[in-house]
Amino acid sequence: MSIQKLRCPRCGHEQIGRLGVPFVCKSCRYGVAASGSVQPPAPGPAPAPAPPSIGVFFQRLGLVPTAIICTAVVLGGSLFLGLVNTDSPSANRSSPSPPTRAVSWQTIAQWNGNGMKETERFSVSASEWRIAWASANERIAGILQVFVYNEAGELITLAANQQGTGSDVSYVHTPPGRFYLSINSANVDWAIAVQAPL
Repeated sequence: MSIQKLRCPRCGHEQIGRLGVPFVCKSCRYGVAASGSVQPPAPGPAPAPAPPSIGVFFQRLGLVPTAIICTAVVLGGSLFLGLVNTDSPSANRSSPSPPTRAVSWQTIAQWNGNGMKETERFSVSASEWRIAWASANERIAGILQVFVYNEAGELITLAANQQGTGSDVSYVHTPPGRFYLSINSANVDWAIAVQAPL
């Protein structure tokens, strides 16, 4: 058996092989049975194109440069972080957080009742203060709303919007000044206290 150039009948690729010995095409992996002579294959249907690789897919989308840049940034950042000497005093230095101080509150005004009410004016010298409120003894479809206004009549916040009974504390953040509350209530009794930090 002599060594000759053998042609794949499927894709036309030529490669060295022995005449009369089956071979597998190195190009399309098509198995060719043994034959006594090499005959040029009849033209057949063109092989189906191979699906694009991931690299070609991203290249078509224009994402290859972006992926390369992102990879370089990540590797560069990791290298930079690895060069930081964590044993140096400046790397381990951190400022201690200030100790939290328990705040004591004093009541500067309070009211009890039911129904609608606009309170008298009261003064607050702190930029943070709070309103403690509670509603109880609901009859039918009770509601309690507490609006906070400054002395000029501008709405600061809604401190309570309770349907039925309940209680809570609402914090107010505003410059010091004089304020009043507008209480909108129905079918519940309420108790409200304005408190400022000591």
